[in-house]
Amino acid sequence: MTFKRGDMVTAAFQGDLGKPRPAVILHADEYIDAHETLILCPLTTYLADSPNFRPTIAPSAENGLQAVSQIMVDKVTHLRKTAISQVIGRLGDQDMWRLEAALINITGLRQAILPLPMNERTGEQQ
Repeated sequence: MTFKRGDMVTAAFQGDLGKPRPAVILHADEYIDAHETLILCPLTTYLADSPNFRPTIAPSAENGLQAVSQIMVDKVTHLRKTAISQVIGRLGDQDMWRLEAALINITGLRQAILPLPMNERTGEQQ
């Protein structure tokens, strides 16, 4: 089975009694073939009021979901490729953008992508 970043899959995660659940692949395409495990975000149909780190995804023919779900960005994990049973669809561009924004929020990476503050006296970045 071949995988791409943004693929919606069903996978058995540890701690869920082996019950397969939808997940989205986060792993960058250029590293997928070389790794035995992939980085994924599981999804849940239990909807929490946490839009900054749990984007809500509506089911569509493109993503293959059966019910409104949230991406559990706070539960990013790695999983062996053998634990992935099937590709059910792909996350759309808008939903992928929201997932990436949630990853930035939950990890604090926004600190790394903001421009450094300017020194008002010298006009140089600090």
